[in-house]
Amino acid sequence: IYGTKPWKVCDVDWADVYYTRDEDILYAFLTRWPSDNQVGLMCPQVSENTEAFILGVKDRDKGMVEVTQTQKGKVRSTDYDSYGSSQPTVTIKLPSLNPDQVPCDHVWVIALTAIQNLDDDAVMEQKQK
Repeated sequence: IYGTKPWKVCDVDWADVYYTRDEDILYAFLTRWPSDNQVGLMCPQVSENTEAFILGVKDRDKGMVEVTQTQKGKVRSTDYDSYGSSQPTVTIKLPSLNPDQVPCDHVWVIALTAIQNLDDDAVMEQKQK
């Protein structure tokens, strides 16, 4: 995505999810669409104001994504490995799209707003303390 930069907090989440960011939005690139329409992310920390949508879906309402934050435990998906984590975990439930609504065939991008740990420099400083 033009004008974005790698997200220093976490550039790869699982084997099939990569991140970039701009000033206000975190972009999660999915290289594989999960058959159960759910993907668990270990890195983003969502807030109560977080919204997410799939880029390229013409009707934004149909491209909206359900985001759930859990405190601990495992994210389960049939297509992704299950991990236990002591860090917050985000589950993204993707919409069911018909072929006319899918924006591309190879990589799908989810834009996430109001991410608590979006600021690379602040997160990296805290990790060093």
